[in-house]
Amino acid sequence: MPKTITVKLRTPIVGHGAPVTEVIVREPAGKDLMELGEPYSFIRTPKEGVPIFNEYVEIVQAYIQRCVTAPKADWLLLEGQLSLIDALAVKEALLGFFLAAHLELSRERSDSSSSTSSGSAPATSGT
Repeated sequence: MPKTITVKLRTPIVGHGAPVTEVIVREPAGKDLMELGEPYSFIRTPKEGVPIFNEYVEIVQAYIQRCVTAPKADWLLLEGQLSLIDALAVKEALLGFFLAAHLELSRERSDSSSSTSSGSAPATSGT
């Protein structure tokens, strides 16, 4: 079952039905990643090598349209009514899934490389 994050809106959206007070964002699936790609990248400045977060706005928007599961109303209509702070909260919820996944992969790689560099040589085939 996919993970979800519920974003409580600071400014409810009032429309024809009941006010929308929260937005539920689901974790993107592998299929989403393969179809849309990464929503951001890190680039480094040429001299100092300082990492800079580079966000791909169109890809982030596509993920939000796919991954907002509630309310069931047309997301394109709702997003135009979000306050700035609520729009940022929805975007951060979505990007948080990617950042957490990248962090977990990074930790696994670090753990794996430290266990193989503990002094024992990796196994090789005798060919």
